[in-house]
Amino acid sequence: MGFLTTCPICHKGFSDGRPYTGTSGVVFPLGHPLYQYCDASLHFECLERWQDRGTFSKGYFEMKRRDFISMGTLLAEEPGWILGYGPAPLNRTPYYVEIDLEQWPCRLYSRWEDWENFCSGKYRDGLSGQALAAADYAVAAVVRIVPNMSALVSARLNALVGRSTQNSDRS
Repeated sequence: MGFLTTCPICHKGFSDGRPYTGTSGVVFPLGHPLYQYCDASLHFECLERWQDRGTFSKGYFEMKRRDFISMGTLLAEEPGWILGYGPAPLNRTPYYVEIDLEQWPCRLYSRWEDWENFCSGKYRDGLSGQALAAADYAVAAVVRIVPNMSALVSARLNALVGRSTQNSDRS
């Protein structure tokens, strides 16, 4: 695809200060009607009223979910969101943790060590409208599972133990 300087939905630029998100990678094949929107920046305002947002967002969500599962870095999931982290060797602290939303093509990203600050409201930076409401809902659910750094570290250890148990079951 390539870098686009305009939103492929409204065909307007991003210098007017309206909040936007960006997708990375291409989840629909060449020739698919949604291909032209991949690997692009999109205004949240445009996404709110775009009839293809659900299908488009779900494509990115499923790609990210598959990535977390294949790397063994999926920490939690409920309908509408997933929580994962990456990259880190077993004996190192992960670099980031993120929440991905099923109905919005954006990730809520935090550096690992900034988790508590992120959960206390930093995740809201750059979001607006319905995307912000969806993020508020997802973060509230995630915080019930991993409310602080200690719980986040425990969730990672449990995921690692689960992965090693699965690997030994295959042997």
